[in-house]
Amino acid sequence: MAFYAYNSAREAVQSIGSNDRLRTDGVGAYYAYDATHEAVQPINGLSGRPEETLADEALRQVVGNRRPLLVAGEWAIRVTDITWKPPSTADELTLLPITDREVAQVKQAAFGHELPMIALLAPRLVGLEEAEGAFVGTPYAFDHMAAIYAIGDRRPLPVPMFLLVARLRDAEDRDGGTGALDRTAATLGARLVYPISLPRRSPPRRVDAT
Repeated sequence: MAFYAYNSAREAVQSIGSNDRLRTDGVGAYYAYDATHEAVQPINGLSGRPEETLADEALRQVVGNRRPLLVAGEWAIRVTDITWKPPSTADELTLLPITDREVAQVKQAAFGHELPMIALLAPRLVGLEEAEGAFVGTPYAFDHMAAIYAIGDRRPLPVPMFLLVARLRDAEDRDGGTGALDRTAATLGARLVYPISLPRRSPPRRVDAT
């Protein structure tokens, strides 16, 4: 993923520390919220195109200073059902929980332009064919899967989670549709999130994801 802080002069999203509270439901760690800092500095356009910047700005207005569901690091990117490769970045991923209604609000506020990327945070490993099929009939197409871990999880082997990243389909994509993303997430026991990548503030974990 290639995201950048909306304003690089401002302080980045805070990492979860070793003493911060961990969730007990297997989803991951809570964000270390500090009201004296901005909770999230959203991205300034995924590729710099004006329509994507509009959607990003609209999302910032919709979610405000919402607490992220998780701040995570990447272990690996899935290549096939049995092989993985190292991640292309060491950045931290901040995962904002969103809903179908908010995705629609963004589209309306951005004059018809849509979020170029969304993701599902899943607590279990999903086959690539299942992941691809889950997005059929929705405006988004499965792009890739990442194995991730909560930054605040300091156990020798953190609980693994899986991020299913999807990108906005081309208008002529025959597998597209208006299907609900919340429903897609529910079929996988996952949560619909918007991923933001910001520079890491702590060294990455050395864990073999293979």
